[in-house]
Amino acid sequence: MQYSGSRGYMDPLFALNGRLTAKSDVESFGVVLLELVTRRKARNYDGEIGLVENFTKVLAKGARRVREMFDAEIAIPSNMKTIEQIAQLAAKCLRLEHDKRPEMQT
Repeated sequence: MQYSGSRGYMDPLFALNGRLTAKSDVESFGVVLLELVTRRKARNYDGEIGLVENFTKVLAKGARRVREMFDAEIAIPSNMKTIEQIAQLAAKCLRLEHDKRPEMQT
């Protein structure tokens, strides 16, 4: 079976074990959330680090540092609480452990 998709949205565990699950979709959703709050593409092709990798490194330095990644046009005081909540949800969706990712509701 052959799968196609953009690397920036692909669950890293798929690369390891070749299996896609509903939690793989959760990972992709987390990437989209990051794109929304940062206004950056998931993967650029000029050799720079990808959005998820960058977010993960910044998050490890502390939640306050994550704010620096937010798009300046939307990161105004009246929006910050919502943007931070979106970033927190993205972080949960991007967890490496499938069982710790949130469930998608239908």
